[in-house]
Amino acid sequence: MKNNIKVLLAMSSGIDSSVAAILLKEKGFGVIGVTFNNLGCNGSEIINETKSIAEKLGIAHYVYDLTEEFKQTVIRYFVNEYKTGRTPNPCVYCNKKFKWHYLLLIADRLKCNLVATGHYAGIRKENGRFILTAGKDKDKDQSYFLWMLEQNDLKRTLFPLADLTKQEVRDIALKNNFADLAAKRESYSICFIRDNNYTDFLMNTFKDQNIRIKSGDIYTKSGKKIGRHKGIPFYTVGQKIMVNDKELYIHKIDQNSNSIIAGSKEYLYGNKLLLSDVNLIKYESLMGEFKGKVKIRGKESAKKAVIIEQNKKLNVKFEKNVFGIAPGQSAVIYEGNDVVAGGIIK
Repeated sequence: MKNNIKVLLAMSSGIDSSVAAILLKEKGFGVIGVTFNNLGCNGSEIINETKSIAEKLGIAHYVYDLTEEFKQTVIRYFVNEYKTGRTPNPCVYCNKKFKWHYLLLIADRLKCNLVATGHYAGIRKENGRFILTAGKDKDKDQSYFLWMLEQNDLKRTLFPLADLTKQEVRDIALKNNFADLAAKRESYSICFIRDNNYTDFLMNTFKDQNIRIKSGDIYTKSGKKIGRHKGIPFYTVGQKIMVNDKELYIHKIDQNSNSIIAGSKEYLYGNKLLLSDVNLIKYESLMGEFKGKVKIRGKESAKKAVIIEQNKKLNVKFEKNVFGIAPGQSAVIYEGNDVVAGGIIK
């Protein structure tokens, strides 16, 4: 074991966490696997598969049923954001408020020094700070979804896949007799929503909680009433809708008046946003005008912008207009491959 250092690894039945385990073992760490059973993210079949992988790797493996904890954190956040007309980012919220929270708690319980995951991202220490960086594979980079992690989280975290592409990960799996994992199809949907059907999930949740959702009016930017909506939780800024057989886009959702403003796509382009709930990672503070790149969606490229820190919030002005700035979503600021900061779009 490397310097008697034990690592608690978050495991699923997928290739990424399995290869992470292989790499950690090769480096001499004592590896313990853990899987959270939470609201369909890890059913009995997946847990059994993960147990088999851990046995094949020769590592201890624990399962914790955190279904209720998941409901009270991630699901509650997800539903509440839609109820108030904002667009949630459950993966970002889950990583900080659920996954790392319980990983570190269990790591302490099992006397593990560090935690690890199969995320495509990196961490390095510089000037006394732990800096989150983009993964080598730009198509798989997950740093955007990790911006909420604070210094205390990052200093105890390892990302074994930081310097690997997805193909290199598959090659390692094949080399270590995990051909089935290398051929396994990846899932890109939110883990707790079947078939990526948000509407059904929200409707069922509201029904279970006896929450009544009211329909309301749809207006143009000039205030003309053009139709009805079925309830603001079922819509998000930038969403395409059909009103009187006409294709429109949602510009704004107003919870107070229970109304939606919709119009042509061109009005969804803007060059400014305000970030709250800011987490500074690379620097303790941003002095003056900071020039970097900002990403407002996980799978989109970052765009050039000037950022000014003011009253614990960040004012962002893009060099060029960007599409679909949605309140509730995350925006992440980069300097090269380094994550400078992140926040919630107000």
